[in-house]
Amino acid sequence: MATNSLIQTNGQSRNDQRFEKIRNNSFSLAISQNDFLWTINQKRAVISRIPLLATLTDNEIDQAAGLLDICLYENKEIVAEQGQRTDYVYCVIRGRILATARDHHNHRSNLHFNQRYYENDVFNEQTLITQSSIPFTATAVGEVVCAKLSVSRFEQSLGSCIELLKRDPEFYRHQLRNFFGITMTDTDFQHYPARRHFYSSDMLEAVTTRLQNGMDGVIHKWDKTR
Repeated sequence: MATNSLIQTNGQSRNDQRFEKIRNNSFSLAISQNDFLWTINQKRAVISRIPLLATLTDNEIDQAAGLLDICLYENKEIVAEQGQRTDYVYCVIRGRILATARDHHNHRSNLHFNQRYYENDVFNEQTLITQSSIPFTATAVGEVVCAKLSVSRFEQSLGSCIELLKRDPEFYRHQLRNFFGITMTDTDFQHYPARRHFYSSDMLEAVTTRLQNGMDGVIHKWDKTR
């Protein structure tokens, strides 16, 4: 807990320093304090830009908007790194992001993917429904402002995105085809190795109880054989 608290404090401190830098300097993107106030007021619109959250009600959009964090990234700073698990969906508010991927199986580590994300673009959306690592490295080009949504916090507040998608069966099937190809069905997705699994607090408690009971049984059996 102490380590997590220290990391969070350091992260907040770094962000505070950047906001102070923005207030005191003229960046090439002309980001001002008013821009950040505008961005905060537009969090609801950011949620509405994420296709996988299209089935949310107005009230749920408001809840999700309250979970968004606004982050600043300096030129060439890595936002997310290829191959790592990141629990965030990102939306570019100001500036642009360069996404690159390299084939690490090749000893020369050849670049085989190169894409740019601009204002209002969303990336790493698949983490709402899968546990796959991010397939590219996202790097800030110039000073960049992003909104990011923690999927874990979203699930604790609103539940599984997969179940929310199923409110509209046709849209759900369309999104499966969009992410995994035209042959992907709901049955296939249930057996997809990287499918995201959601456990509510009640479900998690039930699983923990079953595991504990199982361990108690093993210990009891072991005691009888001594």
